[in-house]
Amino acid sequence: MPVSCIFGDVPHVEAYNLHLPGILHKMYITMFDDLMTRIDGFLQCHCQAAAFDDIWAGIPPYPSVYHCGDAYEQMMW
Repeated sequence: MPVSCIFGDVPHVEAYNLHLPGILHKMYITMFDDLMTRIDGFLQCHCQAAAFDDIWAGIPPYPSVYHCGDAYEQMMW
């Protein structure tokens, strides 16, 4: 049974498949990559990338969560 949704006009999108883990993961990765690109552009535009790197590297680790301690620019997104 067809389901009406906001993605109804997007080609090759079927609403009943949107909940599948692979598709959700791809959507999250794509949105995260776009967000990181926008943040990097914003920081470069306002000449704050170095200050942000210092703050990023200085964030203390959260218990039981991996903490690399690298600068933001050295992270592989």
